[in-house]
Amino acid sequence: MRRMNNIFIRMIIIPLMLIIFGCYQRIEIDNVRVITGKELYKYLEAFISKADKSIYILMYYIKDHEKRNSFSHKILKQLIGKQKSGVDVYIIVEGSDKEDDIVTGYNKKVYKYLRRRGIYISFDSKFKISHAKTIIIDERYVFLGSANITDDAMTSNIEANVLVNSERIARKLIEYFRKIEECRL
Repeated sequence: MRRMNNIFIRMIIIPLMLIIFGCYQRIEIDNVRVITGKELYKYLEAFISKADKSIYILMYYIKDHEKRNSFSHKILKQLIGKQKSGVDVYIIVEGSDKEDDIVTGYNKKVYKYLRRRGIYISFDSKFKISHAKTIIIDERYVFLGSANITDDAMTSNIEANVLVNSERIARKLIEYFRKIEECRL
């Protein structure tokens, strides 16, 4: 299994990161952990609970938060608690101006829910689709992969994610986040 993880990292994740960041610097394999299946919630919960500075989330969509026992509800409650304890929480989600867009419908519900609780959340540019699924914690730990914050992603979908321990990569992604926030992309 470890061999498959290393192959996945070397053949998929590293080239993808090099393309995204436009850099060809060496990325240490030891600072990357592959997270699949139901492990994601466990890791997110643990890293969010340890956050003491900031949490940036760039997410295509978030749903199922109305269900009290859902994983997404638990994650959002955790983010609200972190915000109240002084951790800066910033979220950008996909937002279309199409009336019948299902994803934007979910995100509008989450937007209202989190705004009422003091969380900074905004929509991306209506001219582009933000399909990224990225969470940056304390400007060091980066979750990057295929999973949205939904119960399906945490329980039944086939998802592939990585956890990267790198201040350099976190800084690059925060810069990217801010460009999206300022609609400069």
